[in-house]
Amino acid sequence: MSKISIICCYNNREKLNYLTDSLEVQDVEYEPVMVDNCDGRFKCAAAALNYGAQLAHGDLLFFVHQDICFKTKDSLRKLAEKAEKTKKYDISGCAGAILENGRKKTITNMTYSASGKHYPNVFDTEYVEVESLDECLFIMWKDAWKEHHFDEVVCDHWHFYAVEQCLYFRLKGGKVRVFDAQINHLSETGTLDRTYFRALLRLLKRYRNEYPYVVSTTGYWKTKGYYRVIRHIARQIRLKLKGGRKA
Repeated sequence: MSKISIICCYNNREKLNYLTDSLEVQDVEYEPVMVDNCDGRFKCAAAALNYGAQLAHGDLLFFVHQDICFKTKDSLRKLAEKAEKTKKYDISGCAGAILENGRKKTITNMTYSASGKHYPNVFDTEYVEVESLDECLFIMWKDAWKEHHFDEVVCDHWHFYAVEQCLYFRLKGGKVRVFDAQINHLSETGTLDRTYFRALLRLLKRYRNEYPYVVSTTGYWKTKGYYRVIRHIARQIRLKLKGGRKA
Protein backbone atom coordinates (compact mmCIF):
# COMPACT_ATOMS: atom_id res chain seq x y z
CA MET A 1 0.00 0.00 0.00
CA SER A 2 1.13 3.57 -0.70
CA LYS A 3 2.53 5.49 2.24
CA ILE A 4 -0.08 7.60 4.03
CA SER A 5 0.44 11.04 5.55
CA ILE A 6 -2.21 12.54 7.85
CA ILE A 7 -1.99 16.34 7.71
CA CYS A 8 -3.94 18.36 10.25
CA CYS A 9 -3.72 22.04 11.10
CA TYR A 10 -4.95 22.47 14.68
CA ASN A 11 -5.57 25.34 17.07
CA ASN A 12 -7.07 23.39 19.97
CA ARG A 13 -5.07 20.59 21.58
CA GLU A 14 -8.10 19.12 23.33
CA LYS A 15 -9.96 18.77 20.04
CA LEU A 16 -6.84 17.37 18.43
CA ASN A 17 -6.89 14.53 20.97
CA TYR A 18 -10.21 13.45 19.46
CA LEU A 19 -8.39 12.83 16.19
CA THR A 20 -5.12 11.44 17.53
CA ASP A 21 -6.80 9.04 19.97
CA SER A 22 -8.68 7.47 17.07
CA LEU A 23 -5.53 7.36 14.92
CA GLU A 24 -3.55 5.49 17.57
CA VAL A 25 -5.72 2.37 17.20
CA GLN A 26 -5.70 2.23 13.39
CA ASP A 27 -4.46 -1.01 11.85
CA VAL A 28 -2.37 0.64 9.14
CA GLU A 29 0.86 2.62 9.27
CA TYR A 30 0.71 6.36 8.67
CA GLU A 31 2.83 9.46 9.07
CA PRO A 32 1.31 12.14 11.33
CA VAL A 33 1.96 15.71 10.21
CA MET A 34 0.36 17.93 12.85
CA VAL A 35 0.65 21.63 12.05
CA ASP A 36 0.47 23.66 15.27
CA ASN A 37 -1.49 26.88 14.77
CA CYS A 38 -2.36 27.55 18.41
CA ASP A 39 -0.41 30.81 18.19
CA GLY A 40 -2.09 31.90 14.95
CA ARG A 41 1.09 31.56 12.93
CA PHE A 42 -0.86 30.64 9.80
CA LYS A 43 -3.52 33.08 8.68
CA CYS A 44 -5.18 30.71 6.24
CA ALA A 45 -5.71 26.99 5.82
CA ALA A 46 -4.07 27.02 2.39
CA ALA A 47 -0.76 28.23 3.85
CA ALA A 48 -0.91 25.78 6.75
CA LEU A 49 -1.72 22.80 4.58
CA ASN A 50 0.89 23.70 1.97
CA TYR A 51 3.42 23.76 4.82
CA GLY A 52 2.22 20.38 6.06
CA ALA A 53 2.20 18.83 2.59
CA GLN A 54 5.75 20.03 2.04
CA LEU A 55 6.84 18.19 5.19
CA ALA A 56 4.90 15.02 4.37
CA HIS A 57 6.68 11.98 2.95
CA GLY A 58 3.56 10.04 2.02
CA ASP A 59 2.25 9.35 -1.46
CA LEU A 60 -1.38 9.74 -0.31
CA LEU A 61 -2.10 12.94 1.58
CA PHE A 62 -5.05 12.94 3.97
CA PHE A 63 -6.05 16.48 4.94
CA VAL A 64 -8.09 16.20 8.11
CA HIS A 65 -9.82 18.58 10.53
CA GLN A 66 -8.80 18.42 14.16
CA ASP A 67 -12.26 17.26 15.26
CA ILE A 68 -12.49 14.19 13.01
CA CYS A 69 -12.65 10.69 14.47
CA PHE A 70 -11.91 7.42 12.68
CA LYS A 71 -14.68 5.35 14.23
CA THR A 72 -13.27 1.86 13.76
CA LYS A 73 -9.73 0.51 13.79
CA ASP A 74 -9.85 -0.19 10.05
CA SER A 75 -11.45 3.12 8.98
CA LEU A 76 -8.20 4.65 7.77
CA ARG A 77 -7.01 1.53 5.99
CA LYS A 78 -10.28 1.09 4.11
CA LEU A 79 -10.23 4.73 3.00
CA ALA A 80 -6.62 4.40 1.86
CA GLU A 81 -7.39 1.22 -0.10
CA LYS A 82 -10.14 3.05 -1.98
CA ALA A 83 -8.00 6.12 -2.57
CA GLU A 84 -5.14 3.99 -3.87
CA LYS A 85 -7.34 2.94 -6.81
CA THR A 86 -7.68 6.55 -7.94
CA LYS A 87 -5.58 8.33 -10.57
CA LYS A 88 -3.20 11.24 -10.15
CA TYR A 89 -5.71 14.04 -10.64
CA ASP A 90 -8.54 12.38 -8.73
CA ILE A 91 -9.50 13.80 -5.35
CA SER A 92 -11.70 12.07 -2.80
CA GLY A 93 -13.23 12.63 0.60
CA CYS A 94 -16.00 11.81 3.05
CA ALA A 95 -18.53 14.51 2.16
CA GLY A 96 -19.28 16.38 -1.05
CA ALA A 97 -21.89 18.20 -3.07
CA ILE A 98 -23.67 17.97 -6.40
CA LEU A 99 -26.24 20.14 -8.13
CA GLU A 100 -29.54 18.30 -8.49
CA ASN A 101 -32.69 19.89 -9.90
CA GLY A 102 -31.21 23.34 -9.42
CA ARG A 103 -30.41 22.80 -5.75
CA LYS A 104 -27.35 21.85 -3.77
CA LYS A 105 -27.33 18.27 -2.48
CA THR A 106 -24.81 17.10 0.11
CA ILE A 107 -23.62 13.49 -0.19
CA THR A 108 -22.05 11.73 2.79
CA ASN A 109 -22.23 8.63 4.96
CA MET A 110 -20.28 10.43 7.67
CA THR A 111 -21.88 11.11 11.05
CA TYR A 112 -21.56 14.36 12.99
CA SER A 113 -21.81 15.83 16.52
CA ALA A 114 -20.90 14.19 19.81
CA SER A 115 -23.94 11.92 19.52
CA GLY A 116 -23.09 10.75 15.98
CA LYS A 117 -26.10 12.04 14.08
CA HIS A 118 -26.66 10.91 10.50
CA TYR A 119 -26.94 13.23 7.52
CA PRO A 120 -29.65 12.74 4.90
CA ASN A 121 -28.73 11.47 1.43
CA VAL A 122 -26.70 8.46 2.56
CA PHE A 123 -25.67 5.95 -0.10
CA ASP A 124 -25.02 2.20 -0.24
CA THR A 125 -22.25 2.06 -2.83
CA GLU A 126 -18.47 2.28 -2.44
CA TYR A 127 -18.44 5.86 -3.66
CA VAL A 128 -20.48 8.59 -5.33
CA GLU A 129 -19.07 11.03 -7.89
CA VAL A 130 -19.65 14.64 -6.84
CA GLU A 131 -18.59 18.11 -7.98
CA SER A 132 -16.75 19.30 -4.88
CA LEU A 133 -15.68 18.09 -1.44
CA ASP A 134 -16.10 19.33 2.09
CA GLU A 135 -12.86 20.33 3.79
CA CYS A 136 -13.34 18.12 6.90
CA LEU A 137 -11.44 15.21 5.28
CA PHE A 138 -10.15 14.87 1.74
CA ILE A 139 -7.44 12.87 0.04
CA MET A 140 -5.15 13.58 -2.88
CA TRP A 141 -1.89 12.31 -4.33
CA LYS A 142 1.21 14.24 -3.37
CA ASP A 143 2.27 14.38 -7.01
CA ALA A 144 -0.96 16.24 -7.75
CA TRP A 145 -0.39 18.65 -4.86
CA LYS A 146 3.13 19.33 -6.18
CA GLU A 147 1.55 20.44 -9.43
CA HIS A 148 -1.13 22.58 -7.81
CA HIS A 149 -0.60 23.81 -4.26
CA PHE A 150 -3.49 25.19 -2.23
CA ASP A 151 -4.27 28.65 -3.56
CA GLU A 152 -3.28 31.14 -0.85
CA VAL A 153 -4.64 34.09 -2.84
CA VAL A 154 -8.15 32.84 -3.58
CA CYS A 155 -8.39 30.93 -0.30
CA ASP A 156 -6.74 33.45 1.99
CA HIS A 157 -8.69 32.47 5.11
CA TRP A 158 -10.29 29.15 6.14
CA HIS A 159 -12.78 28.49 3.36
CA PHE A 160 -13.04 26.73 -0.04
CA TYR A 161 -9.49 25.36 -0.20
CA ALA A 162 -10.73 21.83 -1.01
CA VAL A 163 -13.40 23.17 -3.38
CA GLU A 164 -10.74 25.08 -5.32
CA GLN A 165 -8.65 21.92 -5.65
CA CYS A 166 -11.67 20.03 -6.98
CA LEU A 167 -12.37 22.70 -9.58
CA TYR A 168 -8.75 22.73 -10.71
CA PHE A 169 -8.34 18.98 -11.02
CA ARG A 170 -11.69 18.47 -12.74
CA LEU A 171 -10.28 20.64 -15.52
CA LYS A 172 -7.39 18.14 -15.71
CA GLY A 173 -9.82 15.27 -16.14
CA GLY A 174 -9.79 14.23 -12.51
CA LYS A 175 -12.76 12.64 -10.76
CA VAL A 176 -14.15 13.87 -7.46
CA ARG A 177 -15.54 11.13 -5.24
CA VAL A 178 -17.15 10.74 -1.84
CA PHE A 179 -16.23 7.42 -0.27
CA ASP A 180 -18.28 5.39 2.15
CA ALA A 181 -16.35 5.81 5.41
CA GLN A 182 -16.65 5.26 9.13
CA ILE A 183 -15.93 8.84 10.17
CA ASN A 184 -17.45 11.22 12.71
CA HIS A 185 -17.11 15.00 12.62
CA LEU A 186 -17.71 16.74 15.95
CA SER A 187 -18.68 20.06 14.39
CA GLU A 188 -22.31 20.55 13.41
CA THR A 189 -22.05 23.85 11.49
CA GLY A 190 -19.41 26.10 10.03
CA THR A 191 -18.97 29.86 10.21
CA LEU A 192 -20.24 31.91 7.27
CA ASP A 193 -18.67 35.27 8.02
CA ARG A 194 -17.34 38.05 5.80
CA THR A 195 -14.15 36.14 5.05
CA TYR A 196 -16.26 33.30 3.68
CA PHE A 197 -18.10 35.54 1.22
CA ARG A 198 -14.95 37.33 0.14
CA ALA A 199 -13.27 34.01 -0.61
CA LEU A 200 -16.38 32.86 -2.45
CA LEU A 201 -16.31 35.95 -4.65
CA ARG A 202 -12.65 35.35 -5.54
CA LEU A 203 -13.37 31.70 -6.29
CA LEU A 204 -16.26 32.56 -8.61
CA LYS A 205 -14.13 35.10 -10.45
CA ARG A 206 -11.26 32.65 -10.82
CA TYR A 207 -13.39 29.96 -12.46
CA ARG A 208 -16.10 31.98 -14.19
CA ASN A 209 -14.81 31.11 -17.65
CA GLU A 210 -14.52 27.37 -16.94
CA TYR A 211 -17.70 26.61 -15.01
CA PRO A 212 -21.26 27.97 -15.19
CA TYR A 213 -21.65 27.45 -11.46
CA VAL A 214 -19.89 26.29 -8.31
CA VAL A 215 -21.55 24.03 -5.77
CA SER A 216 -20.19 23.15 -2.34
CA THR A 217 -21.61 21.64 0.82
CA THR A 218 -22.50 25.19 1.90
CA GLY A 219 -24.32 26.38 -1.21
CA TYR A 220 -24.68 26.83 -4.96
CA TRP A 221 -23.77 29.94 -6.99
CA LYS A 222 -23.63 30.86 -10.67
CA THR A 223 -20.14 32.01 -11.56
CA LYS A 224 -21.34 34.94 -13.67
CA GLY A 225 -24.20 36.00 -11.44
CA TYR A 226 -22.51 36.72 -8.15
CA TYR A 227 -23.79 40.25 -7.55
CA ARG A 228 -26.02 38.89 -4.81
CA VAL A 229 -22.88 37.73 -3.05
CA ILE A 230 -21.42 41.24 -3.28
CA ARG A 231 -24.62 42.71 -1.82
CA HIS A 232 -24.50 40.18 0.99
CA ILE A 233 -20.91 41.14 1.81
CA ALA A 234 -21.81 44.84 1.77
CA ARG A 235 -24.73 44.18 4.11
CA GLN A 236 -22.51 42.25 6.50
CA ILE A 237 -20.00 45.10 6.57
CA ARG A 238 -22.74 47.65 7.25
CA LEU A 239 -24.14 45.55 10.08
CA LYS A 240 -20.68 45.16 11.54
CA LEU A 241 -20.04 48.91 11.46
CA LYS A 242 -23.42 49.58 13.06
CA GLY A 243 -22.84 46.97 15.71
CA GLY A 244 -25.75 44.89 14.46
CA ARG A 245 -25.92 41.14 14.42
CA LYS A 246 -24.45 39.20 11.51
CA ALA A 247 -26.79 37.97 8.83
